Amino acid sequence: MAVVLVVRSLLGPLARVPQQPRHWYDVIVWWELRRIPYNLIVGIVGTAGILLIARLATLPPPLPPEQRDFDIFIATGMGALVANFLYTVGWVCEIAVRSLTRQQIPWWLGPALLSGVLLLSLTPPVLTVAGHTLWWLSRVVTGA
Repeated sequence: MAVVLVVRSLLGPLARVPQQPRHWYDVIVWWELRRIPYNLIVGIVGTAGILLIARLATLPPPLPPEQRDFDIFIATGMGALVANFLYTVGWVCEIAVRSLTRQQIPWWLGPALLSGVLLLSLTPPVLTVAGHTLWWLSRVVTGA
């Protein structure tokens, strides 16, 4: 939960929700107005990941040609689709909570879900870069 609070504080104005009661369509509007900044954040991290992985592939010891591939671009495209699916699940969950409890949505739920969805979406590119870095380090250590 602490990580979600840190991400929410970093999001600043994007994570602010009106304190007054909201209708279900207000929830969707709140989320959809934040989709572009969300996609920019995910896109920047994904692009940085691709660039780092491409740079690691050029560092000595070089990868043999048969081990160089462009699967990372396919994975990145799929990651973007999954990130947007997760984003949509965020507002669906918020509306589902309202429907199931038959009460007003707590003001903190949207920002908490937004932070969690963003963390989930950024985890694959970060782990991919970490994995490629470890792979490169293993090649350096073994001389392969």
